[in-house]
Amino acid sequence: NSLTQIIKKYKIRLLGPNCLGFINADLGLNATFAPTQTFDPRADVALISQSGAMAVALLDMAREQGVSLRYMMSIGNRMDVDEIDIIRFISLDTKVKVIAVYSEALGRPDEFFRLCYQLRHRVSVVLLKGGSTTSGSAAALSHTGSLSQPDRLITAACRQSGVVRVSGVRQLFTSAESLRYGPRSLNTEAINIITNAGGPGIIAADTVEQQSLALARFTPAMLRNLGQKLSSAIQLTNPLDLLGDADLKRFTRSIEIMSQTKAVTVLIVTPQTMTPIKELTDWLLDKPKYRQNLVVVYLGGLHMMSSAERLRGAGYAVFTYPDEAIRHLAAVRLASGPLMLLPRVNKEEATPLVTLTPDKMEKLIARIGLPVLSGKFLRRSSELRSIKQFPVAMKIISSEIVHKAAGGGVKLQVPDLILAQQAWVTLQQLVAAESFDGIFVQPMARPGLELFIGARRDPSFGTIITFGLGGNQVEIINDLAAGFAPLTSKYIETALSGLRCYTAIRRLDQAAFIRSILAVADLMARKPVIMELDINPFILYAQGAVIVDLRLICKK
Repeated sequence: NSLTQIIKKYKIRLLGPNCLGFINADLGLNATFAPTQTFDPRADVALISQSGAMAVALLDMAREQGVSLRYMMSIGNRMDVDEIDIIRFISLDTKVKVIAVYSEALGRPDEFFRLCYQLRHRVSVVLLKGGSTTSGSAAALSHTGSLSQPDRLITAACRQSGVVRVSGVRQLFTSAESLRYGPRSLNTEAINIITNAGGPGIIAADTVEQQSLALARFTPAMLRNLGQKLSSAIQLTNPLDLLGDADLKRFTRSIEIMSQTKAVTVLIVTPQTMTPIKELTDWLLDKPKYRQNLVVVYLGGLHMMSSAERLRGAGYAVFTYPDEAIRHLAAVRLASGPLMLLPRVNKEEATPLVTLTPDKMEKLIARIGLPVLSGKFLRRSSELRSIKQFPVAMKIISSEIVHKAAGGGVKLQVPDLILAQQAWVTLQQLVAAESFDGIFVQPMARPGLELFIGARRDPSFGTIITFGLGGNQVEIINDLAAGFAPLTSKYIETALSGLRCYTAIRRLDQAAFIRSILAVADLMARKPVIMELDINPFILYAQGAVIVDLRLICKK
């Protein structure tokens, strides 16, 4: 506290404490106890690390990977200066093209991502986020509360602000190096793979599917050209395996044909006896036009190192492993749009909350056009006689049971009045008498795809909208995406495409699901009293949808 008072009194900016310091290659200044071999005043990459020890390791890895740095800033405990201050400072240097960031906890996440969005046309930001898991969500008031994990929120913020998020230290530098040459222009919607070895091609194809990307389909014209120019022993499929005896012509003809499409091409080269590594490198160096649509993987060690460095120096995106290249393309795709400026977050003090009764929730949700399955909220068992049509679903309403199905608070396919009265007794006995508010009775919905829509106000990010696969196991299956309101239909569709359940969604009335997500986001904007909202399940059909259960938590 005394140190904070001193720097405020004398208007001194403080880096740290508990940091490594900083290096500014442009000034030839090393204010750390780290070596400076990786620094070059001609470089255009900057590094920010929250951890000092991690910064030392990252500097050593940068040197090993041949990455030159213009700046290194270690921020430590962020008593005064944080990532946002450093990015603002570095971005004033027009020579900087990429900023690589390692952070364990972003101090002002909403401002961080707003700044990255504003700089996106001039500076690419690559983020490696440590501490990406969380626990202790059992006490959450809703599914959305427990599902809005920091890791999912960071991914959503990266997607909306144009930040390239990576999952490992090595990828931090390979992506930073590649982004120096503007590969955001690559069309990652479809990918061509050329290789001289079947195994690496299979690994690349597997990673394409794992990262929710897609292999390009060869057009009839491409197949005709490839058939005329390549050996008949080569199968004309994607990945295109040129075989171990591929010569220079086989490589160059394939690249030329692939480059005529809009899809990005991944070229995987292994150092086999007949592989013309030097000649292929010379040919690529003489064809700079391919840099914007070609990603190169020189798979190997010492035999490939010098050629890889020559290509990197000429502006090609070069990787060592095929899966690494595909993950980079997936990260670039997520960071390439659709982008939206994250709203400013109004910090609010904690306030008491209350859960609305089903009848009030139903009226509110139906008013905005969401397809609610109507029902009756009954406070006494004698009111069951008002139910004229069976079978029905019966759901307990009690503050003691947050997730009704998991807590045994739901009875389905109740066929008649007698069994409904028995179900009432069973449900009522689950909680204390003073906690029992009643039973919500609905007609049974026909089966369909059970999905989830949730919304929550977060003190750091604002209004979070979560959507994806729903049902009783929503938290276990965890096939969900997130975004920050306001959303667009294009953003939602892009986010959905990365989910495992997307294949099922797009076969049904996907538009109805997207409209409902947008309606929830709009409701949260127009009703600031709402703090959390769960719709689960949202049952999607080939035509239309229906909301079977919801939970809405408001300020008192």
